Amino acid sequence: MKKVIVIPNLDTLQHYKDRRIAWIKLYLDILQDYRFQQLEDDERWIYLGLILLAVKNDNKIPKNDFFITENICFRKKNNLKRVKKFRKTILKLKKLGLISVKLLSECYQGDCLDKIRKEEIRKEEDIFSSEELITAYKKGKPLNNLRPHFWGSDMRWKEGEQKWFVLKDGSWLEFAGKESEIEWL
Repeated sequence: MKKVIVIPNLDTLQHYKDRRIAWIKLYLDILQDYRFQQLEDDERWIYLGLILLAVKNDNKIPKNDFFITENICFRKKNNLKRVKKFRKTILKLKKLGLISVKLLSECYQGDCLDKIRKEEIRKEEDIFSSEELITAYKKGKPLNNLRPHFWGSDMRWKEGEQKWFVLKDGSWLEFAGKESEIEWL
């Protein structure tokens, strides 16, 4: 079973609940938070990066060092010392209660339950197959304003090239996966 990282009370940092999040609310109170004060400067940046990544991934960040480090914290590749420090930071954040690590199935309980219920209601109202979503999007008529994503990154279909592209670090990269791996949000 996949493990995911969850940010407790993430909903308090989100301004909108019914659309794609482009920014978060960060209150000055965080500077006086005892748990936040226990973090070193670089650990604070990792924590803030995890918050942003959680918003982008519906508060279910895959517990995958490569995925997280590629998205939030490393400019230098393959730096073993930094990866070890990152892993220690994750353990520290967990110990302080700033994050929790759960099995993906556990997200259906507790703090993720409301989102799951809303999603199930939406699915009951509008059930579309993956093929229907893909076909409609390629024609420029997305169903229910659902947009394609891969691992939380935006995707686009380029009609002229007949290819999918994924937005990664500000660049559009050709999608090498299968269309069945596309998520619709």
